[in-house]
Amino acid sequence: MVALALAGASALVGHTSTATASAAPRSKVSVADVRVSSTSTITNVAIADSRVQESSPSSNYGTWRLEGKGASPSVRSYLKFHVSGLVGPVTSATLRLWPNTSSTTGFVVHGAASSDWTETGLTWDNAPAMGARVATSSPYGSTSGFVDVDVTQHVSGPGDVTVIVTSTGTQTDQYRSREWSSSDAPRLVVTSTSAAGPSPTTSPSPTTSPSPTTSPAAPQTGEVRHVSTSGNDANAGTSSAPWRTVAKAATSAPAGSTVLVAAGSYPEDVVVSRAGLTGTPTTFRSNGGAVTLRSLSLAASNVATDGISASGASGNCVTIAPALAGLSVRNGSFTSCGRHGIGFSRPSSAQAYTTGVAITGNRVAGVGTTIAHGNSLTIYGDDVLVERNDLSGSRNDAVNMWGDRHTYRSNTIHDISNTLGQHNDAFQTWTGYNDGAEGRPVTNLLIERNTITGITGPHGHGIMSEGPGHRGWTIRSNIWRNIGGQAMIFGKPGATTEGIKALVVSNNTFVAAGALTAIEFNLTTQAVLTSNIFFDSKGYTGQPPYWIGSSASVVRDYNLSGGTSPRISEAHGKNADPLFVSASTGDLRLQASSPAVDGGDHGALVPVRPLDLPGTLTVRAVDIGAYERS
Repeated sequence: MVALALAGASALVGHTSTATASAAPRSKVSVADVRVSSTSTITNVAIADSRVQESSPSSNYGTWRLEGKGASPSVRSYLKFHVSGLVGPVTSATLRLWPNTSSTTGFVVHGAASSDWTETGLTWDNAPAMGARVATSSPYGSTSGFVDVDVTQHVSGPGDVTVIVTSTGTQTDQYRSREWSSSDAPRLVVTSTSAAGPSPTTSPSPTTSPSPTTSPAAPQTGEVRHVSTSGNDANAGTSSAPWRTVAKAATSAPAGSTVLVAAGSYPEDVVVSRAGLTGTPTTFRSNGGAVTLRSLSLAASNVATDGISASGASGNCVTIAPALAGLSVRNGSFTSCGRHGIGFSRPSSAQAYTTGVAITGNRVAGVGTTIAHGNSLTIYGDDVLVERNDLSGSRNDAVNMWGDRHTYRSNTIHDISNTLGQHNDAFQTWTGYNDGAEGRPVTNLLIERNTITGITGPHGHGIMSEGPGHRGWTIRSNIWRNIGGQAMIFGKPGATTEGIKALVVSNNTFVAAGALTAIEFNLTTQAVLTSNIFFDSKGYTGQPPYWIGSSASVVRDYNLSGGTSPRISEAHGKNADPLFVSASTGDLRLQASSPAVDGGDHGALVPVRPLDLPGTLTVRAVDIGAYERS
């Protein structure tokens, strides 16, 4: 088995093939007469999942837990998968779902009329219609783990597939969503098998047959090509005759194919300018072991990389061009990059933003070796997922971002310092300067379940936003620890008179987060600040650990201030020791007797978070801070 990552899904694939040839005496068999079959099994993790409720037809439950209830008012969970890498017709498809509750009757799976929906936009009113029943699972307990059900009849080929899950009666069942954790997320296991080649045909010697008439074969999705340091670019790119360079694969691999790259160093500047297929990306994947390029440029849509690294680039280690769609960069290591680790090229005024990008499971360190403003990630894009990455050691910022619908989840950002005079931030965006670097305002942003530590120096910030147009930000369930300046600055005086609109800062834990103050709400920022812990964090003279400018409007309640942090005055706020398990060692979980337990806002000010920092389900009154005590 070798690891496989697809755009929007993580997967495993196993290929097996057999070839046989037979010949009668004094007969000859051509290469075309060899019978070959190939089988591929791919595990696709859900790329979107959400529930809808008949009782709240216009509500979206986005990243909340999944539920199912058959009786009216019904609750249904929609799960979308992206099927790719098939080598032939689908021979089996198994839905794997992890329940949190027990059921004596099992859950029911239906088809959906389409996959035209988004996780943060789905409601009962706009959800695709529920189709015929596909399958019913066996009964299960609350600790059963994955429950499998055969849904082969609903999966016919590559592309997006949606299934709807509900229960059989009045009980509301609960299931783990993809936000729970990558190991528990819903998944669809698909097996495909290629058809065997023609049976051997013989022609008695010495009689000869006419030369066959041939036509070029159309590119097949699911084809596999190989690259190895022992290969040759004059080869066919097969497992027994691999290419030598990744650049050769980039120009020669069929659209929608998988390129397996053997472990080794490939000091190449690879440009991928041939697009994959919509729904079936061309995937470049490590075939076991480290694969290191010098640099990689993605200049075409529907391309994925998995386990492909880069080091020593004079510019970006990875460059992503504007106006593309359907890209994935997974499980790579990007180090010693001259400019940015992963950098989107800034679109011109006539170019669209690249959309539908997943950057997951990567390590980015030691960037900006040739310029002072090198960042781990520089993003101009829409619909961008940045998840489970480790970002450290940039000379400037970890993330510079512009665009709509970004999600930053479960990343570790740490040890960023700057001796060059400018500020260094975990996240930064700005507009209104017309400086040739800024992009569109950041809208509909979700930053959740990240750990940000060691952003040092007097100008170190967790988040810094400047300029007009930013709106719709949710920042929840994160750790902000050892921040040199301010943990968050929303709106910088002097850049504009406009602050962020529709901002939510909830369930964060701030520890030694700001030598001046933990948070600044400047200009006309409109925000809700709730259920956060401030511990050993500063405040401006006579102020709580957050500062609210005269033109800002901030609803704040249910927060807790402890340690050396200044006191707060809120209707349901608390001034107390949060009783972390061990603040000195950085274990910021709550002890059983912590005043933060069950002390947070439970839906009065903001929607209840679905999961805490490590992925614990919120099942009762909300705790204050990043952790739920289970």
